[in-house]
Amino acid sequence: MPRFLQPKLKLSQPHGGAEAEADRAADEAVRALHDTPPASGFPARDGAAEQASEGSGGQVLPRRIQRFMEARFDADLGAVRLHRDAGADAAARAMNARAFTVGRDIAFASDEFQPETPTGCRLLAHEMAHVVQQSGGSPAGRRSPQLHAAERSIQRAVRTLGGEWDTTKYDVVQDAAGTTDIGVDIALNFKPEDPVDAELIGLTQTSRTIIGGKLAFPTDTTRRRAIPAGEKGVEEGTKIDRLSAYGNPLYAATSPGVADTLASTPTSAFWGQHGWHYNDPLSGAQHQDAILKDTPTVDPPGANSSQNFESAALAVKGSQDGTYYGSVTWGWQTDAAGALSKSPLAIGSAGVPSATFMRAAELWNTNTTSSGTATINLPTSSLPANTTLPSSRSTSDLVIAIARVNSELASMLPGTDKTNKEFEKKALAFELAKRADQPTLSLADQEKAATLLATPDLIKRADALPAEIAGMAAGSARTDKELEQEAVKREIPKRRMLITVHVHETEDTFGADSVYVVAWSGFLATRTSVVDLDNGDEHAFVVPLSALFAGPPLSHAFPSLFVRAYDEDWEGDDLMFDKKWDWSGLPAEETQSRDGGKYTVRIDFAQLR
Repeated sequence: MPRFLQPKLKLSQPHGGAEAEADRAADEAVRALHDTPPASGFPARDGAAEQASEGSGGQVLPRRIQRFMEARFDADLGAVRLHRDAGADAAARAMNARAFTVGRDIAFASDEFQPETPTGCRLLAHEMAHVVQQSGGSPAGRRSPQLHAAERSIQRAVRTLGGEWDTTKYDVVQDAAGTTDIGVDIALNFKPEDPVDAELIGLTQTSRTIIGGKLAFPTDTTRRRAIPAGEKGVEEGTKIDRLSAYGNPLYAATSPGVADTLASTPTSAFWGQHGWHYNDPLSGAQHQDAILKDTPTVDPPGANSSQNFESAALAVKGSQDGTYYGSVTWGWQTDAAGALSKSPLAIGSAGVPSATFMRAAELWNTNTTSSGTATINLPTSSLPANTTLPSSRSTSDLVIAIARVNSELASMLPGTDKTNKEFEKKALAFELAKRADQPTLSLADQEKAATLLATPDLIKRADALPAEIAGMAAGSARTDKELEQEAVKREIPKRRMLITVHVHETEDTFGADSVYVVAWSGFLATRTSVVDLDNGDEHAFVVPLSALFAGPPLSHAFPSLFVRAYDEDWEGDDLMFDKKWDWSGLPAEETQSRDGGKYTVRIDFAQLR
């Protein structure tokens, strides 16, 4: 963990105040950069200044960038330190952030420090605004952006597969008398980014209202749209959040006409706007943020009340029509004393929304408006929601995830699931292309190499690889080694083990022993069938290694192999052999005498795959 990250630091949420101010300041900086003559603009890089470092204390700002930002913020930024090492990258990824600020320290995810580009300039200016805020704010009455003081905290925006979520407004609303908090007023922005390719993106959301500890519904129509009690894995009372008379689930849309679709229904600026992000063959790059405006309130809310929302971005026109770009959650709640607090804006899902959202969408699709007209269907998906972003994965994990997605796509029929799975692949590949530690061998090539290894050698490689990887620095060589580990651990469960039991002397005085074997490794175990063996007899029990290895991913050396041989007896089974082996020491054998019997057990893998 970077040393400027203190354990008790609070994580600021991207709403209202500080974040909105930082966004405005960043926009002004980008406009200023566009208006600045080349001689005084950003150079590509200031190498000498970038090399100035205080070890783990970070790098100073390149001189030209420092002068530009100081002019914009009317502040001394000489103490600012940039962190772009592996620790900063890991911390940023853990928070699903491109960058974050703590005091005068700014940490960037890998390849996000690009001040010579408009996007990179905006990101740096946004974080610089947080530096000024956490240093006490900027002077009033100056030409610089007005920034108010903010407490020392980690400040960042929420990211999903399709882009960045933020708010330009997220304020508590009071009643007409100005004495009681009754809800919130929010302006939620979704900023689509590559690899999004959509000519129209709408925001839609679910809502759930509780008043005095009980579910509440404003109309019979909204009650019919809500998830009923008793359904597993979803939240009762959740519904698509639209007025009863409206049949289009997109929040910015007005009431649709008979022939209208999700994309063609007129919109109202009062509710927000649709967005887009695509390249036009004639006009070039086209971009607009999608916006949702809402003021959910209960007057008066009383104690133990709440309104919770999951807002999702959905492509409704273009090559990715039907793709969900992620969701965020927000809302408000009151405690037992009636005190109201905002819920932090947080990631709901990186891609397709939650199971609760999807169930609410199904109910929306099958119900009508208050006037009895059909609603316009929302795309629904059976894919599981998750919050893991490509930026939080290691390079080898990205390669492995892409291989998994390719395998899943091969068996998927056309539809919403496949559309969303294809975008997941695009997002993974887009992130992989940014990485400097690209593998030199594909996962497929590593798997082919693993199939050529004899089983003992395969197990020895699996046992040795964790230590080898732990001693390597980040880079292509380490990525190759991690992919080798994945290939080896995929191959091992395909192999079989031979456990041969030779009975020298039976435990039973008369007749053969009824022999079976139990083997286990870690948390997995298997038991063989029973075979009668007399003096001098032996039997080879074939055990699939899939019964002892769950397969990838494993990040540690293999646990030991335990083998026991028993003589089944109606009075109680007799233990005739008990041995712990290290996998790396196999093949091997041992003879043991117990309870009047004598057994030799041999472990081998010869010619068994």
